[in-house]
Amino acid sequence: MNFKIVDLIIFNKWLSKPFKKIEYDIDYKFKNIIYKEVKYSNIILELGGASRPMLHKEDERYKYVGIDIDSSFDSEKYYDLYFCQSIEKSFPLKADLIFSKYLMEHVRNVEISFLNQYEALSSNGKAIHLYPLGYHPFSIANKLLGNENVKKLIPFIKKGSEGYTGYPAFYTLGNSYSLEKFFIKKGIKAEFYYHYGAVDYFSFFFPFALVITLFNFLCKILNLKFFASNVIVVFSKCNDNINKL
Repeated sequence: MNFKIVDLIIFNKWLSKPFKKIEYDIDYKFKNIIYKEVKYSNIILELGGASRPMLHKEDERYKYVGIDIDSSFDSEKYYDLYFCQSIEKSFPLKADLIFSKYLMEHVRNVEISFLNQYEALSSNGKAIHLYPLGYHPFSIANKLLGNENVKKLIPFIKKGSEGYTGYPAFYTLGNSYSLEKFFIKKGIKAEFYYHYGAVDYFSFFFPFALVITLFNFLCKILNLKFFASNVIVVFSKCNDNINKL
């Protein structure tokens, strides 16, 4: 029976390939933004990178610093400096660039973290984050199923990602309205790039992939940011006139 189920999933993934190919690559856009900012940064702080950092410490153009709650790996192999702590706490140093990839949805108090990051940015520094929002069908399903059930399903719906997915997601500030309102209220200059995707998570069953593709297309055409699957948030340290929580 299991063998037949696996075969069925493989067949559905094959049918769903065209939908995955036409989906805009938000990861590629994120990487381009990061690599552009790296050129102007002397101290770079990656949040949540742990043993899978995006950059390399061997690059002499910058000092590469990591912050994460994981202490189970050799941090000296990946970072010039590493701090094992929550990003909900004050940061131990200033940085020209602070970034994370698929981390902020797992942070319970995103508001405090964003404020800590703002305080840790050097003059004209930038913070850049890519992460999923909370009202796309994938995120809603993730919340309804619960973390334990999601972890059991991951080997079937996205095999090979077990080591870096399946953590509890809170989706704080998890929609365009509350997210943008937060930055406006705090007087922080920010840009938002919304994405409509996550088809890969539904490709295990072709009809689901088809429905999600149509849903994403409709939301994008109508600019329904509230239902976006992901967002890239870019905010800058342009002044010190910030209203504290």
